[in-house]
Amino acid sequence: MGRQPLPTNTILGNGSDQYRIDTVLGPGGFGVTYLARDLRFDRDVAIKEYFPAEFAYRDGSTTIRSSTRGNGQNFFEQGKRHFLDEARTLAKFRHEHIVRVLNLFEQFNTAYMVLEFEEGQSLKSWLGSLGHRPSQAELDEILEPLLSALEVVHAKGMFHRDIAPDNIIIRPNGKPVLIDFGAARRFVREHSHTIGAIVKHGYSPPEQYTLDTKLQGAWSDIYALSATLYAALVGAPPEEASRRQLSDTLLPVEARIDAFRRDFYRPSFYAALNAGLALKPRERPQTIQDFRDILHNGNGAVHEAELAVVADAVGAHRDLPREPARASTFSRISDLGASLRPQAPIAAFESSAVPARLAQDDHALPQRAGQEASYPEMTSRVAAIASLLVAGIAAGSFLWIGGIEHPGGLAAATLVCAGVIGVGVERTVALARVASIDVGRAATATTVLSSLALAVYWLPFFFWQISVALLALAAVCAACRPGRWVAVTQLTVALLHLAASALLIALAARSVQKDPFFLPLTGGSLAIFAALILTSALQIRRRLELPRP
Repeated sequence: MGRQPLPTNTILGNGSDQYRIDTVLGPGGFGVTYLARDLRFDRDVAIKEYFPAEFAYRDGSTTIRSSTRGNGQNFFEQGKRHFLDEARTLAKFRHEHIVRVLNLFEQFNTAYMVLEFEEGQSLKSWLGSLGHRPSQAELDEILEPLLSALEVVHAKGMFHRDIAPDNIIIRPNGKPVLIDFGAARRFVREHSHTIGAIVKHGYSPPEQYTLDTKLQGAWSDIYALSATLYAALVGAPPEEASRRQLSDTLLPVEARIDAFRRDFYRPSFYAALNAGLALKPRERPQTIQDFRDILHNGNGAVHEAELAVVADAVGAHRDLPREPARASTFSRISDLGASLRPQAPIAAFESSAVPARLAQDDHALPQRAGQEASYPEMTSRVAAIASLLVAGIAAGSFLWIGGIEHPGGLAAATLVCAGVIGVGVERTVALARVASIDVGRAATATTVLSSLALAVYWLPFFFWQISVALLALAAVCAACRPGRWVAVTQLTVALLHLAASALLIALAARSVQKDPFFLPLTGGSLAIFAALILTSALQIRRRLELPRP
């Protein structure tokens, strides 16, 4: 007795449409989802079983019974009818980005919905696999298909009611699909004594915490979608809606973005998310088209006092480490997206009806004139490769002429050190200024070039084993996806070479060389380059920080 799923290998369906239960994909508050095998077409499918935890239990191994009597029994049956009705409506949709209903049937005193099994990974997993915060282009590729899908659903009077990163699948081709539409959620919520199964903390709007489901609408899905995008940008969802109702301290999303990344996203994109996260339903975009209008254009009217509140809040709280906070209305945030400029946000405040003191406030959104988006990463990388070639040729010449014993040995060693340091300087600057969408490639290039530079550095010392190991490291870094491991690897290499530089400088003080400048030169140069690698590692760690679940 109790809330147990169907046993593995249970056969569902009848006639030619039969399905074998393989495993449980996930339990919910009003149902269980299984991975099953379609025995007719020999394909994987997902099957949702109507099984409201508060109203029912499984009798024996298969049959579901109502756990209540009287009206409670009616609640179970009425909920099943809602499940079937919404499944039939969902089955009518033929949209590329909406999971497709393949079959619907009743068995074991309950109802089952057979859905296409979508290959791919959840949005939550996809964000983690990126190795960096998603760029504007990457978010646009996901967002527009989702808006199109929701527009179709809303036109039929249906709402998703459970949009979150784990209910969006990113297919292998990069396209999204909405799953788990939460059939019968409204009815279960109206007759349930608990809300844990109906809301998703951080993503569900405040109206989903109430018994009055008439307050829900397209604006409810817009809130959840905005919270999902907020989590993609910030790394965590907004504060739970019920807590925000007691004390709403949620700042505009741009205030939660690091200053160096803030201009990587359109002001109208920020404006749409801020509008979608308004606490009161009437202050949010009312339809997907309203949301899309703000997303692409921005609109609305800003009142001077209201914008001053937002600007002061951004200045006062933009560096807070955790609590996402915000206090805004649909009208003022909508116009904030229209008025902000990507390269000069302060000028945007000057052009609106805001007092002059705000335009001069150093704590408002900072200016970022011509920085990451315009940095010539490819040209810069060519310069680093040129420096590396100079160092390589100099190292070869050093070995060819017989090392430090030759009168030109010190000059060749100097060129090696200069070329290596040139690579370090260029890569450190590149990581600080490269655009968001190029951070992953820049990090890979930095790790590869740094490893190659160090491999060249050790050649004059005849430590070919170290050079071979560094060449292997460069090959691994070039072949793998960048992530936190890149920063850890560079950090380790930097610390080891800082220790090696200290050893070389110590040897210079004690040993007697034909040329007394060789060891101090190479040791000091290695210390400089190791410090640059350390700086690059810290930048990679910060800019390639993975989204938190």
